[in-house]
Amino acid sequence: MQHPRELLNAYVCGQNIISLLKDSFASDRNTEEMIELAYDLQTGSYIEALNDPDVLKYNMQYGRAIAEEILKELYRVASRYLILLEPGYELSSEKSQRRMREHGYCRDLVMHAGELNMQVIRHELFPSAINPLNPLNSTAITVISKNPSAASAVPSLACPRFGDPLMDYGDSLFSPDSLRAYPKILGIPCLRQQDGIVASKYESYNSN
Repeated sequence: MQHPRELLNAYVCGQNIISLLKDSFASDRNTEEMIELAYDLQTGSYIEALNDPDVLKYNMQYGRAIAEEILKELYRVASRYLILLEPGYELSSEKSQRRMREHGYCRDLVMHAGELNMQVIRHELFPSAINPLNPLNSTAITVISKNPSAASAVPSLACPRFGDPLMDYGDSLFSPDSLRAYPKILGIPCLRQQDGIVASKYESYNSN
């Protein structure tokens, strides 16, 4: 695999990271590691857009690799609306669509939502998320209505492996039921399964 610094330089120059990683791994599909690297390099690219007053009214939920199972889970945890920013395949030019197919971008989001009897109330290109380095990356905003009159959701975190509630200990999270601890980096929880460690004595050490 290419060195992460080389990948960052390639991203700054407008190169497609997924394509580079596919060549590096000699793979014809997008692996979890490739997606994680590519999305991490894009961190912060939507911050400018979020300063747009027309965008601030939305509670952004950013999905990745949308498929029916993921869409159902996102819908399940949503309170009033599910709002997604994803590649606007069916709203893009033929050239953009061809590129999205080549790089394995998600598509047919509205079709999947319809098959799941979800109510899509808005689906259009998101004008504030055009990457000047790569205008072929068209992003769409999709708003799915669930229960507009519902109360705001109260966020809670769970062990990604067993689904048990997590308790916040400041620099880490711990589940008394699954006996797993998860770290934080600059206050941000790391909640991939591989981030957790078995820590059966966690509570006894933290109570001292």
